[in-house]
Amino acid sequence: MTSHPFGGIWCASSSTYALRKAVEDMQPCEEVKDTLLWSFYVDDMLKSVASPQETIEVIEDTRSVLRHGGFNLTKFMINDVKLLESIDEQDRAKEAKELTSNMHSKVLGIKWDVENDCFFFVSKGVQTQNVTRRVMLSQLASTYDPLGLVLPIIVPAKILFQEATRLKMSWDENIPISLCQKWLKWITSLYEISRLRFPRCVLPLEWNGCTSELHHFCDASEVAFGACTYLRTIDQDGKVHVALLASKARVAPIKGVTIPRLEISAAVEAAKLDVVVKRELDIPLLKSNFWSDSTIALAYIQNETRRFKTFVANRVTLIRQVSEANQWHHVSGDENPADVLSRGCFVDNLPASWFNGPPFLSNYKCAWPAQDNLVGHLQDEDPEVRREVYPTSIVQMCQSGVTQHPIDTLIEHYSSLYRLKKAVGWWLRLIQFLKKKIPQNSPLEIHELKHAENLIVKHVQGRAYFHETKNIEAGKTVLKSSSIYKLSPILIDGVEWTLSRVRKKFWIIRGRKLVKRVKMDCIVCKRLYGAPMNQRMSDLPPRGVNPGGQPLARQGYPSKVWSDNGTNLVGARAELARSVRDLDRSLIVRETRRRDVEWSFNPPSASHHGGVWERMIRKLYISHIKWDMNLLTVRMKNYRKMDLT
Repeated sequence: MTSHPFGGIWCASSSTYALRKAVEDMQPCEEVKDTLLWSFYVDDMLKSVASPQETIEVIEDTRSVLRHGGFNLTKFMINDVKLLESIDEQDRAKEAKELTSNMHSKVLGIKWDVENDCFFFVSKGVQTQNVTRRVMLSQLASTYDPLGLVLPIIVPAKILFQEATRLKMSWDENIPISLCQKWLKWITSLYEISRLRFPRCVLPLEWNGCTSELHHFCDASEVAFGACTYLRTIDQDGKVHVALLASKARVAPIKGVTIPRLEISAAVEAAKLDVVVKRELDIPLLKSNFWSDSTIALAYIQNETRRFKTFVANRVTLIRQVSEANQWHHVSGDENPADVLSRGCFVDNLPASWFNGPPFLSNYKCAWPAQDNLVGHLQDEDPEVRREVYPTSIVQMCQSGVTQHPIDTLIEHYSSLYRLKKAVGWWLRLIQFLKKKIPQNSPLEIHELKHAENLIVKHVQGRAYFHETKNIEAGKTVLKSSSIYKLSPILIDGVEWTLSRVRKKFWIIRGRKLVKRVKMDCIVCKRLYGAPMNQRMSDLPPRGVNPGGQPLARQGYPSKVWSDNGTNLVGARAELARSVRDLDRSLIVRETRRRDVEWSFNPPSASHHGGVWERMIRKLYISHIKWDMNLLTVRMKNYRKMDLT
């Protein structure tokens, strides 16, 4: 295939690949190679050089290389009339066929005043009384401004379009009269946009050996936020030149957002602009400077001790990835050129600082705004500051006098029951360490996790059934209105509780045995805690097994597996042990501990330890023998009948 239909989505990538392939085959000099690789956008070349001689060399060398690759570089437009005259007329752009003093061209969709070497814009707004959301969006898209040079003038239209969207109107429904009048006023002011001029050259040609740095300004309001970037250059004689490079602005979300959040979002736009501009500029730059009139946003960025909620935390992290805290400075709202991005304006109201930055940028650093004590400290009451949550409430009690139970604190902190049990288990270990001073660094055992689970359940039950617990402790019955009345609730440690109450005043020899005997003979105790008449099924014994079905798939994981020392089972265990040697042991320990599974063998030749399943095996064995004997008896009878016949 030697050609592609024009306009296909593959055209850009195909032509770019062919262009780079030509460079690879020809191996031109570095100057031409850089021009072909970095100064082309699909089939358009944009190149800026310092002298007419360099211009001629770039044109001739580039055309020579491309000619060998099958490309014909044509449609030249140069901002030097003498150089343009040296180009054949058929190779000039159509705007330059006749050399006039008022030549205009396009540079990637942007109007270019060739004689004055400036960019400008032309309004395409159309006055119409039937203004709909579709019309508004169409006119917004017709103003092509990739660098954001006239973005302050476009922001009011974006705000009006958002207001129409907030009213939930359809695309072809006329907007309200009040909104339509504002829109038509903006369209009228847009006709004056052609008066604005933006120099294409941001670095003076006669300045050699100069130093350059980027300055980014950001601001936000209730309706919009944005950032703009300026290039500040100082020559060897101390002259300062400042030029606007780019800007970016967004309307505030329809869902209400606080001003501090919008301010930090504007700072993010400034950080993004810094990355993009640095990547595109091919001149050496000093460290960038960032300016904001929001002290709270600067406090967020320069914070080193506080933790923020997700919205602010994510944006501060992005900002700190591309900049340092000492690069951010405070500027007053009157001197912030980004203020016009956050509110928008008409052409007549566009301030001079938008083109050349605030006046202090044209002075030396000693005349810049002072930064002493302008950024305040974050307060605990700040809604974006995350409140510290400690793993136990002991520290909280010491710091703020809060008497919340440690288990309540852990329940609020964790959303996983397993992680909660681990936290309580480690907390119990800490208590034991503080009492006995014996450190334990091994992982939590299953019995520790079970103890932690029981402690959690008891605590939650005590909180949920506080009055019921108090009634039982006082020897009273549970009220019939209680949701657990029909369950006949009792306290497991009733004997211990009774004994402790008695020992507050008297010490009874063999008191525990006496309390148990009295409890057995107590009529009230029997009435309150006696077993009901209907028989209830008891819990399965800890060593009970389920003989039928698939225990893992249907009944879940067992808490403990018991088996005898049969050769097949012992061999299986040994085979499993060999298989898991190369596995992640810590993972296995965590998973088995999570499911509370243990596997224990009976002593060899001690089948009586497994009486439950041995009895079941014997029963199945006898049943199988009886079935075989019955089958054999039937077959013998049939055989005799056949023999008699």
